[in-house]
Amino acid sequence: MSSNIVFEQVGGRCKMVDDDNVVSGTVAHLAMSASVQTLTLQEVENDRLRRQSWLLKAKFQVDRFMEKHGFRMGSDVNVPKKTAFGLRRTYPLLMAACDQDWHMVCLLLYFGANPLQRDSSGRTMFSSWKGTKSLSRFASSSDSLRVHFLTSLDFDTHWTVFLRDETLLIFSRIRASTKIGSLSINTVCSRQFRGDSM
Repeated sequence: MSSNIVFEQVGGRCKMVDDDNVVSGTVAHLAMSASVQTLTLQEVENDRLRRQSWLLKAKFQVDRFMEKHGFRMGSDVNVPKKTAFGLRRTYPLLMAACDQDWHMVCLLLYFGANPLQRDSSGRTMFSSWKGTKSLSRFASSSDSLRVHFLTSLDFDTHWTVFLRDETLLIFSRIRASTKIGSLSINTVCSRQFRGDSM
């Protein structure tokens, strides 16, 4: 008893049509498992392409920001910009914090910027006057994504030692006022960049 199984596409869907209404379970099972494997491979490839696209967009935005502020194109995010015959230096993360460009702060942290680097005046992103003022405004804003970002900063212990007391107090107030669990910095930055909700 042989069965001729034909796949027929009707309105964007496929259906199995057989001549004598008897379908071998093994043939149907093989066809289904092959289609599931194909879909799984396509999902993996789409996910890889999506991540690659996100990284390219993020890198382009960081490069554009660094070029706009006078940093060398394509250089590391921890390389300083030196001015006044090399006597003054600043870093991209400090510039983004002073400009209150929190999206760029997220991207720079994602690409490995050190938030404890000091400029020529000895200020970090957290301890500079502008940085602290804008950070406290940033912390007190009603946008929940910003609060999630600040609560998710997971500092290594050697970084936490160097933070000023007022900065730690800002973070402790925010942590106490939110009921959100800890998220990794990469997760928050990638969600903010893509525009996903928490």
